[in-house]
Amino acid sequence: MLRETAGADTELVADRIRTKIAALKIPHPGSPSAEFVTVSLGYTHVSSRQAAFLGTWEQIVERADRALYLAKENGRNCVVGWSESE
Repeated sequence: MLRETAGADTELVADRIRTKIAALKIPHPGSPSAEFVTVSLGYTHVSSRQAAFLGTWEQIVERADRALYLAKENGRNCVVGWSESE
């Protein structure tokens, strides 16, 4: 959770994490599609007003989880943000 962080900044932080993990070149033996370990990250940006409307942390985490699954569907090793318009 990145409090007080705007959506664009959240994506930047997530992409830095993704890039640094890929740069470690951790071997991924047995993977038919990837030589090295990579990560996909999903995030959602929720304003204080939206958080009050959504009501529970579980609903907020569910939005980020949806974004993570979209990242995996998009070919992995990427960052995807979720918004209700998607």
